Amino acid sequence: MDNKMMVDHEAFLKGIKPALYRAYNQGLAELFPVLKEYPHLKDHTGRFLFFQSKEKKQKYVDNLRQIDINSPEYHKMLGLLLVYPPKAVDFYVRKCTDRSLSEVSIGLGYSGVRCVCDVRELIENTIWLWDTYQLDEELRLMVEGEFIYVSYRNMEELKKVQASILQRIAVSV
Repeated sequence: MDNKMMVDHEAFLKGIKPALYRAYNQGLAELFPVLKEYPHLKDHTGRFLFFQSKEKKQKYVDNLRQIDINSPEYHKMLGLLLVYPPKAVDFYVRKCTDRSLSEVSIGLGYSGVRCVCDVRELIENTIWLWDTYQLDEELRLMVEGEFIYVSYRNMEELKKVQASILQRIAVSV
């Protein structure tokens, strides 16, 4: 494969992702004429959140009224809205308050999803992504500033990569 990974806005515009969360920058400015046609809002950080439907936006707004901005519940709600693997969302929420988890944190990218996960939960998170999105594209991992690619549904390769990362960062499962 050519290591071409679908990015978040492509997945959103194709209807694969129900929401898109982006800071306003040159890339978003170029897409804004198309994206502004979708229901959207600007959050407390100045980032834009685009939705596939008015109903999804309203549900988000209703849920937002019940939680504190920047609380663990907020980050969990946002991660689940963006359809990140639930275990990766839980890890991110824990990592916000426990910086020692940075030692086992790796980047995970697939089908427009870019998130972090605990390397010890890599297999489970990857299977969740493959089962949820089912796109024949490589998984991209970011480990200590380096990209590692894993072929779609190649469990043997994924297990070897996980073992290699665990050995590299000296963490056991």
